[in-house]
Formats: sequence, structure tokens, C-alpha cells
Amino acid sequence: MRKFLLAGIRPLEESDISQVAALHQGVFEIPSTPDIRDRYRNYFTDKFLEPVRQGALPSLVFEDENHNILGFLAVATRRFAIGGKLIQAAVSSQFVVHTQARSNLVAVALLRHFLQGPQDFSFTDEANEASQSLWEKMEGSTAPMYSTHWIAPLRPAKLFLSRVQPRLGSFSAVVVPAADFMDAVVSRIPYRGRPRPQPNLQMESLSTKALVELMAEPLNDALLRPLYDVRSLDRLLDDVSRKKTDGAFQRILLRGLDGKTVGWYLYYVDCRGIAEVLQIGCCREYRREVIGHLFHHAARYGVAALAGRLEPQFSRALSDQCCFLYPRKYSMLIHSRDPQIVKAIQSGRAFISRLEGEWCLRFD
Repeated sequence: MRKFLLAGIRPLEESDISQVAALHQGVFEIPSTPDIRDRYRNYFTDKFLEPVRQGALPSLVFEDENHNILGFLAVATRRFAIGGKLIQAAVSSQFVVHTQARSNLVAVALLRHFLQGPQDFSFTDEANEASQSLWEKMEGSTAPMYSTHWIAPLRPAKLFLSRVQPRLGSFSAVVVPAADFMDAVVSRIPYRGRPRPQPNLQMESLSTKALVELMAEPLNDALLRPLYDVRSLDRLLDDVSRKKTDGAFQRILLRGLDGKTVGWYLYYVDCRGIAEVLQIGCCREYRREVIGHLFHHAARYGVAALAGRLEPQFSRALSDQCCFLYPRKYSMLIHSRDPQIVKAIQSGRAFISRLEGEWCLRFD
């Protein structure tokens, strides 16, 4: 049985898309729409097939003796540096197994095959409890410092309305102005979490080239950091900006009064007004100012709430804002045969943002 399971694993091919799409749609209960087939084809081609043609690691499928695909594990390749050495990382995503095959160790075989790949380390940052149990049984570990999420309500009434508006129907026309009025009143009430006056920083759009150059330099005390090239990063950022949820992507570079770059941030606002913070970077001495600018910018933009992952280096700066721990059942899981890499992550000295992780690999 074990020999068959291992033999049933191979790289994802273009001809597999229809089967993998049907498996993914069934497991995640994604409703059928007129354009679902084209959306899936574009998704698997752009995210997981085209990068392989450029040298990325392949995604994996498990098929039975009748060529029926029973499992799928998507893989995205990322480049990092540690101690001046270039290393390769593999992100696991969209890990699905057919309900009728879950008792046949298909998930175990797929994950083991993935973790034994050529990458220097593997990670996933939106893992559920089932995945967490599997990884830990295969000498992986949970990174608790990168598994906590936060949310900051900037417009409480708008945030509440975003949760209930689909059920209001025609009453939305009356409720929306009322919510705006309530938020306007709240914004005038002084309280600890209210965004403070905008820090005295110069703001401009963050270009792909600028972010590549910023990441090429050492980042404070981070031992592990991502490395980008213009082509792959431009593709990644373009994917974020083209998400099909009527949202908006903000890419902000910050400079001091002397013109020196002091930080940057990226966040994506969805159609409900919820802003997902994807990456924050800055000089150590400007952490509070950069976080403050992020909150001020989001408030001016009309964001209902900011949400993000609690990066260890920003925990103190975020505590100055009105943030609450967000009960997302997401964990970051890591696996590496190099103890230096594991130590860097578990000690909180790794720069791994959501831009490198699964958020950008979601099916929308």
C-alpha cells in the first residue's frame, strides 16, 4: 500500500486542471458560476504552472491506478537569504484530498513527498488544525510568534454593517448613511486607539524596483529575509492588484524629512472596507511612526478595519493602537533540515510577511 501511494505522486500538469478544479471546488464548497471553469484554468496556470516553466518547484497531485486525482498540494517557490547565503523556500497551499481517500494516507504521502523536496525550508501560514497535526508528525513545527492575528476597527459602524449588509436588502440605503454618521461622531471622541496625527513623513507610491532594492539590504536584526527580483515581484504585486473583489491595493513608501527611506507598507482593501495588511518594513527607530502612518492612511482612506498578522518586531508599535487579537484559526508551520533556519523563525528573527505566504495564493 505504501509503495503504491508514493508511486501515485507526480507533478501537476496542464491536463490535470479540470480534475483538480473539481476536487478543489468540492472540498471547499465553492459554488458553480458561468465563468468558474475559466477562472480555475487561469488560476492554476498563472499561479502554479507558468512559474514552473521559469524554474519554480512543481505542485503535486496524487492519482490512483485509474488516473483519478485524489489529492492535490499546491507549491509556490520563494527566495530567501540567511547569513549572506541564498536559500530556496517552498510554500504549501490549497492542500486538498478527496473525501473518499482520506482514510488511505493520501494526505500523509503528499505532505511527506513535499517536505522531502529540494527546498531549504518549507512553510505554510494559513494552516488549519488538521494540517498542523500532520506537519508536527513529520518533524515540522508551529511558529507561534507568526501565528497570531490582529484587527483594529477604524470605523466600527461600517465594520458591523459589512457583516450584516447582505441580509438588509433595500434597507441598506437607509442604514449606510446612519453608519457613516455614527462613525463620524466616534471619530471626534478622544480614545487611546484613535489614529494619532499623521507622522511627519513624506509619502510616495512604492515601486517594484524600490521594494526589490529595500529587501536586498539587511533588515534590522532579521536573520532570515526574502529576496525579490523585479520580474517575479512585479507579477506577484500585479496579481494582488487584480484581485476580483472590487478592492484596492495600497503600496506606500515613506521617507524622512531628509529624503531618506524609513519604511513602507502594503495593504489590500476588499469590497467590505476590510484592509488586509500584507507587509510592513521599516528602520528600527521608525517603527512607531510607520505603524502610525499606516493607521492614519487607512483611516483617511475610509477603511472600516485593518487586519494583519502580528509580526514580532511590530508588537510594541501595534500596542499603541487599538488592536484586538483576531480569532483566525491560521497557524504558520515550518519544516527544515537546517537548524539555523528553524532557530531564526522560532526566535522571531525572520522577515516573512503575508506577501510571501498563502494570502497571495488564494483562489478568488
